[in-house]
Amino acid sequence: MRAPTARLLRLADYDGAVALGAVGLTSAAGESVYATRLVELEHTVAALLAENRRLRQELRELEAKLDPDAADRKI
Repeated sequence: MRAPTARLLRLADYDGAVALGAVGLTSAAGESVYATRLVELEHTVAALLAENRRLRQELRELEAKLDPDAADRKI
């Protein structure tokens, strides 16, 4: 899967204000600031997705402990 910011960076080449506005960024000193912020956002999204996966796994484990029969039926 391609990184979500790859498309935004391509858009920034054509119209940086539109691409950055799409992710809620405002004007800054230069394009390098935009690129740095986009990379930061990409890392944040990756960390949130990993945390979400971890929490979902933990939830499945807790559900299995509380009601093993129900957990077996879901699989």
